[in-house]
Amino acid sequence: MRIEVLEYFLEIADCKSFSQASDKLFISQQGLSKSMRALERELGITLFRKRGRGIELTEEGSVLKSHALEIVRQNDDLRERLFKLQVNRSGSNETVSVYATSYVCNAIYNLLDNELSEYGLDNCTISECELNEIISAIDRGETGFGLVNILEKDVKQLEEFPYLQFTPLLSMKITVRASKNLAPPPRREAACLP
Repeated sequence: MRIEVLEYFLEIADCKSFSQASDKLFISQQGLSKSMRALERELGITLFRKRGRGIELTEEGSVLKSHALEIVRQNDDLRERLFKLQVNRSGSNETVSVYATSYVCNAIYNLLDNELSEYGLDNCTISECELNEIISAIDRGETGFGLVNILEKDVKQLEEFPYLQFTPLLSMKITVRASKNLAPPPRREAACLP
């Protein structure tokens, strides 16, 4: 889930109309609808229902709205805080752009207090992107590096980019914890869970 999609969702919720939201966001109504269908698929819920000539949030959509408002606010706060740190330390407004996948962006929020400046990252902006967008940004010179999470089985794909150096920072296992009363799903089914 990308911050940009949550911003689209919030604009649609405020306008109660896909066409008005698309005008305000300067994107096509078709593109906006496609983004919302993808978000609904990703979350496994319905966000909107038709009401007269407009739309309204479903119960699930209302729950998402409260969380999305907080996520977007935190993202804005992060960007503002990093910018202020950079300006205060360097006296200029030149920033370093860090591109990171969604999972990594969420983890970076936990480093906000002192760690970023301790490691010299007090003059950076963080942009949430997919792996292919990060590689393209590096190719275009928009950033010198990106932070990504990738499955071990997909690491082989990275050989397609011999001009880039990939350095693993950490590795982890993801586990499923459930009540003893609940039979765990077969391993193949669990691997397909969202």
